[in-house]
Amino acid sequence: MRWARVFRPARENRDSHLLFIEYLQVARPKLAGKRSPDNVFLTRRGRGFARANLCQMVRKRAKEAGLPAHATPHALRHTCATHLLQAGADIRFIQELLGHASLSTTQVYTHVDISDLKKIHATYHPREQ
Repeated sequence: MRWARVFRPARENRDSHLLFIEYLQVARPKLAGKRSPDNVFLTRRGRGFARANLCQMVRKRAKEAGLPAHATPHALRHTCATHLLQAGADIRFIQELLGHASLSTTQVYTHVDISDLKKIHATYHPREQ
């Protein structure tokens, strides 16, 4: 099975989250074997990605997209959690999603939200003008 058949790019009429659900329901079970790990994404051989290979793939795709060279899986994880928080997601949901045992670990992501709030306050509050 080729990767291109398993995961195709999003079309205009389909949201990327629907493709992700399709991957989980259709493609991943085809990749997974009896001894496959619980990783969300699997290689063509049904194994979990090695950390170094995943980092290399992220950097390659980031470069192709014109993103900074320091893009890493952790940076993407942090960015995703920050965007979820800014969009109003509950911090407990984000904590569970990231697999943090302690809420204080997840609260690291709130500093961005507070700084954005300060900028908005400084821009629009009548006493600041």
